[in-house]
Amino acid sequence: MAAHAKFSRTVLEPAALQYVVYGLRISCDRPIPGLTPLENQEPDIQFHFVSERPLNPQENETDGEAIWYESYLRDEHDQPLLKIRKNKLNQGYRIEYSHGLAFEVDSTVSTINVSGAERTSNTELSSFLLGPVLGILLRMKGLTCLHASAAVFAGRSLVFAGAEGSGKSTAAAIFARRGHAVLADDIAVLERVGGIFSVRSGCPVLNLLSDSADWLRGSERTGRTEAETEKQRIVLDGKTLRFQREGLPLGAVFILDAATDPAQPFERLSSREALVCLSAETYANRMLDTQMRAAEFQELGALVESVPVLRINTRALECGFEAFYDTVCRSTSNLGFQ
Repeated sequence: MAAHAKFSRTVLEPAALQYVVYGLRISCDRPIPGLTPLENQEPDIQFHFVSERPLNPQENETDGEAIWYESYLRDEHDQPLLKIRKNKLNQGYRIEYSHGLAFEVDSTVSTINVSGAERTSNTELSSFLLGPVLGILLRMKGLTCLHASAAVFAGRSLVFAGAEGSGKSTAAAIFARRGHAVLADDIAVLERVGGIFSVRSGCPVLNLLSDSADWLRGSERTGRTEAETEKQRIVLDGKTLRFQREGLPLGAVFILDAATDPAQPFERLSSREALVCLSAETYANRMLDTQMRAAEFQELGALVESVPVLRINTRALECGFEAFYDTVCRSTSNLGFQ
């Protein structure tokens, strides 16, 4: 029996609620703020909260566990912020955060036992479930995900991908304020049916730095400081800020890049250039094994042959949000859709 499977199985909150996120029906013993519960049906993923006895470090070695991924980011004790262990015997995983929150995943990526959450609020917990944890689970299920936001434009999805801090969420916020629905933030899940790519609907939430959040609410923009890293959680309530609850065909992908020529605010990339760029902007790509990476590369190769990929200068964001919106609209008009 694997060490990470030795739970007492005590359910902390037995009343499971169901939601749909990224096209998956999930059930959870605790409510997830920002999501609307649905009628109970057979879930794709079940989150159960359990109490767990402390692990004996020697059991990891004897029970066939191995480190599958270890984050390069460290905590105040110089420990990896995230570790993922894989059990060679039952092919399950254990996602561990250094502060104590852990997710035991079965081999089918359908049942997840959560431990260490007794002192975690529902809001804080949802930021883990709907962010990095769900992103990892989606990758484990074989889905290709871009580290990106997505907004609706002319009945299609526009995806904004880029490195950390490049302005992906801000780009979605700009479109939200102009009346466009937001499809996803931080994780854009790609789906291909009959050779046509689409983006799945994600979570009705935007996570924004304070200047972008204030601007979205209609306050005067104060300007971001270098030290500002905390983000504000903006719920897309469907009143002033709309959320797209169904997936849409992928219209274009924009790579946010500060290194582009200021005289050329956007440029369409060749298939080869686009493949290189998108390979660097997939979600949780450092944790992929060889087989997963090969499948992702094949999927991205098909995408760049059928969907336009453009590099857009992020200086447009620095110059003004309205200028960025106009730049994107101008580039999409050049692609032939309004």
